[in-house]
Amino acid sequence: MARTLASKDLRSSSAAFLLLLAAGLTAALWCWRQGYTLYDFDAEMHLNIARRLLDPLTAGPEESGTGWLPLPHVLMAPLAAVDSWWRSGLAGALPSALYFAIAGSFLFASARRLFDSAAAGWTAAIIFAVNPNTLYLAAVPMTEILFAAELTCLLWAVLWYRDSRSVWAVLLLGAVSSAASLTRYEGWLLIPFIAFAVWLAARRPAHTLLFGALAALGPFAWLLYNQFYYNNALEFYNGPSSSIALHQGSLAMGGSPTYHSWGASIQYYVEAARLVSGTTLFVAGAAGALVALFFRAAAKPVLLLLIPPVFFMLSLQTGGTDLYVPTLWPHTLHNIRYGFAGFVFVASASSGLVTLLSRRRWIGSVVLVGAAAIPWFTIGPICWREARDNSKARHKAQNQAVFFLKPVAVSAAACSTSCEVLGDSVPNWLAENGVILANGERPLSTSR
Repeated sequence: MARTLASKDLRSSSAAFLLLLAAGLTAALWCWRQGYTLYDFDAEMHLNIARRLLDPLTAGPEESGTGWLPLPHVLMAPLAAVDSWWRSGLAGALPSALYFAIAGSFLFASARRLFDSAAAGWTAAIIFAVNPNTLYLAAVPMTEILFAAELTCLLWAVLWYRDSRSVWAVLLLGAVSSAASLTRYEGWLLIPFIAFAVWLAARRPAHTLLFGALAALGPFAWLLYNQFYYNNALEFYNGPSSSIALHQGSLAMGGSPTYHSWGASIQYYVEAARLVSGTTLFVAGAAGALVALFFRAAAKPVLLLLIPPVFFMLSLQTGGTDLYVPTLWPHTLHNIRYGFAGFVFVASASSGLVTLLSRRRWIGSVVLVGAAAIPWFTIGPICWREARDNSKARHKAQNQAVFFLKPVAVSAAACSTSCEVLGDSVPNWLAENGVILANGERPLSTSR
């Protein structure tokens, strides 16, 4: 029975997967042709880390560094080993297109189960697919779209377990939870809530413990890695490259409006989710959440999708990260893509509104999909706008560096003598021309 239910969902979502894969690949190739793939500095950094994992000169697990979790880089590494794909960014864009299709397919399957409606399933998947920010994130080497695939898979697996009590669902939950915890830190907060959902569904301690043991493998492996390579299991949390350390400067200057303020943290995050989703769809998502909470008991598991947004609000309040939106002080863009987690919830919850119609549910679907498309004609892909705006200074510095290095380019045969010269010249030139590194410091000369 359990496998029959799962197979039915997977078969019905196969068409959605193929359509979404075509859309994701189209978006990835279009962004690559336009030169947008590596606009975002973080996208370039993710791709470079993936490259170093298998590069003969640097290969080794320690190249994962700390701070960012390793799974996205590990998955990109085989493609990043192909030089042309690494340089173009396609090594990271093509996997993102695949994750986009997986996320949309599981969103379809989970909404179909949540609301017992194929119309709701298709509505959720199409809303997800037509959002401009989703398509941008599906075309770049970032971690949000992979985490969305894992998150929607977890929601579907929770529903599968609720309906079947199958140990196979528990195994899937444990494996994907572990993977999610090695993709983004929001995945760590998911584990206790999913364990509680497993317990509520069947009251079987063995299944809950099995899930917990499997899900804990990811965080445990990351703690062990940090201890082995940095002699500090919490290096990712309190080390010099941690998110908290990188934000100490802005906190010291009082530049974070959300620090130690729950009200501001909630306000800024909700605003980011609204800008990513579009106002009309955001309101529909809130209405859908109320329907699920008060009128559709079977749909309450959709609230699991709110855990990542809660994680971001907690991080903003404690100073673990920053989030700026153009509609609130200081009226700029920074980490606006964090609102994408809120959009995933909005896409799923809003699809439930079509079930309020007893007939012609396709009309409700068309209205909701139209609402999802509104950002194309108003604010546009705001995640792409942030990447574009924040990349201008970096691209200028890179072009200056290329202009400087071109006259002194040497052949590989002379590299042993030239590299010593370049090692002294490049940092001096960068410092003299006011180039600032990503950590906020000026480059230091290698001269003694």
